Amino acid sequence: MIVYKYLRPERIDVLKNSSIRFTQPAALNDPFESLWIFDKNAINETLKTTRLVYKANLGKMLVMKSCYLRLKNEWQNCLMNLAR
Repeated sequence: MIVYKYLRPERIDVLKNSSIRFTQPAALNDPFESLWIFDKNAINETLKTTRLVYKANLGKMLVMKSCYLRLKNEWQNCLMNLAR
């Protein structure tokens, strides 16, 4: 089973610490959402693969974030100059 969880970039700690939180079944509005069957071997394999991919791409992600922030600042400066 593949589980997807959206997180903001600020929550990188979830990947670094390999921790994830699931909503308690009582808080869900669909009783069938809590009928989970886990394959421990598949989960461990997925976590191992995810860690490897994350470690292999961490440098690229940091460069991309740096480029994004630089472009965002340059774009804002450009707009401010046009508004003058």
